[in-house]
Amino acid sequence: MASFDEDALAVAGDQPDAGMIAAAERVAAVIEGGGVAPSDAFADGDVTIIENFPPYVFDGAGAVERWSEQMRAHLTGVTALRHTFGRAQDFRGARDEVYFSLPTTWRGLKHGRPFVEDGGWSFVLARQGGLWRVRGYGWAVTGFSWTHLSAAGKGAPEIVTDRLRIDDLVPGDAPALFDYRSDPEVARFQSWSFASVEETRAFIVRNASSPFGENGAWYQLAVRSAATGELVGDLGVHFLPQDDQQVEIGFTIAPAHQRQGFGKAAVIALIDYLFTVLGKHRVIASVDPRNEASMALLRKVGMRQEAHFRQSLLWQGEWVDDVVFALLRPECENRPAGRRGGLAVDG
Repeated sequence: MASFDEDALAVAGDQPDAGMIAAAERVAAVIEGGGVAPSDAFADGDVTIIENFPPYVFDGAGAVERWSEQMRAHLTGVTALRHTFGRAQDFRGARDEVYFSLPTTWRGLKHGRPFVEDGGWSFVLARQGGLWRVRGYGWAVTGFSWTHLSAAGKGAPEIVTDRLRIDDLVPGDAPALFDYRSDPEVARFQSWSFASVEETRAFIVRNASSPFGENGAWYQLAVRSAATGELVGDLGVHFLPQDDQQVEIGFTIAPAHQRQGFGKAAVIALIDYLFTVLGKHRVIASVDPRNEASMALLRKVGMRQEAHFRQSLLWQGEWVDDVVFALLRPECENRPAGRRGGLAVDG
């Protein structure tokens, strides 16, 4: 393998490109049973794999085949397996070989019981025939927990559009979530924030243990780039108490990802899910009128302003206004197709 001489680097930027991430995604697809053959994910020639099940190290002739067989045995009883990558770390490399690590969270069912496994993948990729392939990886588990299903037997949704994936926040998201939630410009209009990464991680664990869809509860969802898996923001869903037909939503996009259409795409996808999948009747959003960007976004997605309450909330020692926007399911159903569903959003 390459020695990664710092004076001979030939890769640009501090993050793997899309082709490199795609190589990691192919290995994940093999594990998830996504129709990708091991031969399409791993490099030709010598491959080394370090795993958390016997014999732990797979190398030499037939390493991939032995790993594949043992992986199938390791996953006995596991269904609905899916992964989430965090932001890549330690990226470096030479012209035809690169190294990086990926914080990774696995979610699934083990004999019908939901679980979350956090860990880290370290990859070495080789470029072969113009395509990045995995020459070696090491996997280490950093945490495992059993999670909770709602009374209806359903956890939080996974909503996928051409640009975004909306799903559960996981403990590996804590550094990124804390980073943008503690930005003064973001926190200015938020009703809650975190004092530390550890406090953020504890919130994520509590959030994941709460049933999605329970009346009276807020549930926070991750908004991720479909291309990279990077956390770009979060959505809040408030299932109103004593009213299972109305839902309040909130949204936050990290400053580094604002003005790229992520907020609009995420809100439309969530509204579409609430109406078409959960069958809700009315979606509302409450916003400080000084938050002009959020007011504009709500109008762009077709929500109408229903009320403006003067100095109705005491916020950080100051009485502030509250503007309420709303959208009814019949109104959404009557909108042009290009503005109804998250899958049709481009903007």
